[in-house]
Amino acid sequence: MGSAARFWLHDLPPISGRLRLIFYAGLLYLSFVHGASPLRTISRLNVAEPVFYDARGLVSLFSVSPPPSELLAVLQTVTIIAWICAAIGLFFSVSSIVTAVGMLLLHGFAAGFHGASHMWYLPVYTLLFLCGSRADDSWSADYYLRRFLRRGELPAGQLRATGFSRKLVLLAAVALLFSGGVAKLLDAGPAWLDGETLRYHIANYRDRAAWPAASDWFLRHGWMITVLSILTLVLELGAPIALFARAARHFVLLAAVGFHLGIQALMEPRFGPHMWCYLLAVDWAVVWRWFHRKPTAPALSDAVVPARAVHIASVTSLGIAALFLVVAFVRIEAWPLSHMPMYSSYAGHGLVGGVPLASYGDENRARELAQRCEVTYCPWLIGRTLAGRTELWIAGRAATRLLQASDLGVPKDLWFERRRRLAIRELAAQDGAATRFLRELAPALRRRVPNPERYNRVVLTYRLTSRRLVLAEADL
Repeated sequence: MGSAARFWLHDLPPISGRLRLIFYAGLLYLSFVHGASPLRTISRLNVAEPVFYDARGLVSLFSVSPPPSELLAVLQTVTIIAWICAAIGLFFSVSSIVTAVGMLLLHGFAAGFHGASHMWYLPVYTLLFLCGSRADDSWSADYYLRRFLRRGELPAGQLRATGFSRKLVLLAAVALLFSGGVAKLLDAGPAWLDGETLRYHIANYRDRAAWPAASDWFLRHGWMITVLSILTLVLELGAPIALFARAARHFVLLAAVGFHLGIQALMEPRFGPHMWCYLLAVDWAVVWRWFHRKPTAPALSDAVVPARAVHIASVTSLGIAALFLVVAFVRIEAWPLSHMPMYSSYAGHGLVGGVPLASYGDENRARELAQRCEVTYCPWLIGRTLAGRTELWIAGRAATRLLQASDLGVPKDLWFERRRRLAIRELAAQDGAATRFLRELAPALRRRVPNPERYNRVVLTYRLTSRRLVLAEADL
């Protein structure tokens, strides 16, 4: 067996029917309960006006308008049916592809409503990679269907009979962790290690934390936040060792689970779907033997794969790895790719996003920051800070009212993301995009706002240090 075949095809065992069922069923459950799940895109569309949709990445190349709700409903239903079939191993070669493509499209459409859902990148990639596996054991409906139809066994020597798809899942998991570390170094540099950035985010997201008491404890013990910062970068930048050192792999994955749970406990978001994919990167036979103190020989595939297939697998894997590296170092943030920029910008010692906090209150400096975001690269925290200072008002001769997400009938994250895009676009270019948005939004406001006859204008403003800058306005 060549080194390439051993590394890419036989480093992990092929996925068993039991593990396939557990993974698909668990991820489907998370798709129903997780707030940012692509399967719940249809609910976002039903409560949001089309004006809030902002096509992202590759989706914008095909259409800038939101997809019809009827189309999303059909796509959602087909994806769920295919998902159930894939879980039980029924017509797996087709149902796995339909599931993966359906989730990929729903993820892309969802990004147009609430921005990049970083918790679902790895699950979508995983579903795509699992299209290269097969269901042919007693836990698969296809196994009994072939016996009923008196068909022979599946041909031997296929890539599907190896652990190739699971290795790709591991590659993606490691790459996303590594991208997060690279983003921190490129955006903040070594200063990210001082703990101030993490302290800033823990303080600002305490109300969304799953365990606010833990957030308070860490805020009182600043040196522990510094330790967490160091451990975070060690984990993220050291994650690639899991690809090469089988002995260290499970410790890296366990540390990654602790890392994601820590984010959930102290800040946000909830990375449950992301962590669920780690199930496929673990060699459970090794774990079982380790707990029972038996020799830890991995349960590898004995499939003999033709040299041509090994070559195709190696080239494909290296191509995917190279793509992930380019995304990380070029800092690409366009669906379906992400360099995982969350919490990467420096905050502390009077700086937010690596620039003085006072800069956001100065009109000229704010426009410079927006132009940087529009033309080159926008550090994560700069975009969010610009959005936080952007406000929507309705005004009349005798009354003025600041509108919240609840007044617009949309989730907070959706409205925040739309404000971010509007602020950057209008501060940078002043091309009238915000005015067009307000004109399209006006009919919905007249329907939703109590006593609309009291107001005659809708105004988008940006909060400077000494005044509010009017970005756009329209008749109500």
